[in-house]
Amino acid sequence: MSGGRTMWWSKDVAWWRRDRIVELGEEHGPAGPAVIDWLTCEAKAQGPKRGHDGTVKAGYRGVARGCFVDVDAARQVIEHATRIGLLDDFAEADDRTFTCRISGWDNDIEKPLAAAKKAAQRADQDPADDGGHPGTSDDASPDVPGCPPTEQDRTEQTSSLRSDDARKRARSIRFGGKAVTDAGVELAVAVVEAFNRAAGTSYRPFTDAGKPSENLKRVLGAILGDQRITAEVAERMIQQTLGQADRYWLPKTPHLGHVFSPGVVEGNLEQALRPVGAGAGLSDGDRHALASQHRTALAERQFEREFGGGAQAA
Repeated sequence: MSGGRTMWWSKDVAWWRRDRIVELGEEHGPAGPAVIDWLTCEAKAQGPKRGHDGTVKAGYRGVARGCFVDVDAARQVIEHATRIGLLDDFAEADDRTFTCRISGWDNDIEKPLAAAKKAAQRADQDPADDGGHPGTSDDASPDVPGCPPTEQDRTEQTSSLRSDDARKRARSIRFGGKAVTDAGVELAVAVVEAFNRAAGTSYRPFTDAGKPSENLKRVLGAILGDQRITAEVAERMIQQTLGQADRYWLPKTPHLGHVFSPGVVEGNLEQALRPVGAGAGLSDGDRHALASQHRTALAERQFEREFGGGAQAA
C-alpha cells in the first residue's frame, strides 16, 4: 500500500516455469523463487512512478524476514540469482545491505503497464496517472493486455539468436571507464564458454538487457588488466584451478571469480604461463568427472537441506 492505494505490477503466468526460476527452486527450495518475487515487489515499492529500471535496495535480514527463511539462506539465493543473471548490477554497501536491479524489468514490468494504460485510455476509462497504481485495496487488479514476450520466455531454439542480439547490444560496453573493443568482448565471451565446458556450468555472458553479466565482468577485468591472458592461457588457468586438490568452493558450484577475481588472477596467470609438462591440464574424461562431482555435491547438499543431517545416521 502507498498512500492508501494498491501498487501492482504485471507478472507472466509462466514465471514459475522459467528456466532460471526453476534452477533457483531446485537448488534452494521454495525460498529461491520467493526471494526474487519479494525483491520485485520491493523494487516496485521503492522505484519512481516513471522511468523505473528495477533497481532495489534491501538488507539480507529484511529479505529473510519477508520470505520466512534464515539470513544465510536468503544470502545464498541472492548470490545464486546474481550468478545466473536474475539480478543485475549487484553491489554490497556493507555486509548487511545491497543494491541490485531486477533483470528484464522493462519487458516484464514497464511495457505491460504502459500497454494497460493505453488500453484504458482507448476504452475511455480513467487511466492510472501514477505509473501503475490504478485502484484501491478493494479493487481487483486489472487485466494486463498485450504483455510482450520477454527474453526468458523464449525457447532454447532461439537461444543463439538471443545471444547474437545481446552481443550486438553489448558492443559499446565500457569497463573501468574505458570502451571495450569487439575483440575484447569476444575473448571474454569465449572464456566464459570455456569455463562452462570445463566446470559443467551454464553461466551467461550477458543479461537479458544485453549488459555484461557479473561473470563476464570478472573476465573483462582480468583480460584488460593483463594482455598476456589469451584464450589459450585463460583455458589453462581454468583447468588448473578446477583441477587443484583443494577445491575449496565445494559443495557450492564454482564460478569464474575463482579463476579471474583480482585476489587470485595474478597467481593463476603466473601458474598458467609456466612451461606445461607432459600430461598437464585436464583431459576430456577428467572434465566430465569434475562436472559430475560438482553435480553430486549439489545433490547431497539439497538432500541434507531437505531431510537434515540425521538422515545419514538412520
